[in-house]
Amino acid sequence: MALSNLSKDHTNNLLLALNENNILANQIITEKKGQHATIAKLEILYRQMEFLKSEINRVMDEGAITSLLNKAKIKCMKCPGTTYHLFQKKSKNDKIINETEMYYLSKLHPRELGDLTKDNYLGSFLLKDDFTWIQVLDY
Repeated sequence: MALSNLSKDHTNNLLLALNENNILANQIITEKKGQHATIAKLEILYRQMEFLKSEINRVMDEGAITSLLNKAKIKCMKCPGTTYHLFQKKSKNDKIINETEMYYLSKLHPRELGDLTKDNYLGSFLLKDDFTWIQVLDY
């Protein structure tokens, strides 16, 4: 099954299984005292499992950011290789803003906009050639 076909439940179950394995690994290590080769192998596997867990979390975070950036409003066509700046509209008079209108992208950096915007600047993102996003450092 491709990762893109995983449902939220499957992903949650995968993360829960990794956490259960964490507890199991600690129990096995305490039971295997004195078996240095076994413990060394288990430690390597444990590190690999922790790495996979962090990679899963990183991919999930990237997916959330990509989803937000793809839903954000923009008044021009998105071009790969271009840096866009994400803003969140401030609510006016406690008016609830529709989620699809809450975020927008601009080609102009907040310093370039100056006082033209009072919205919250959330970060700058580069649209890569494969239409995925990476966050870039503020310049």
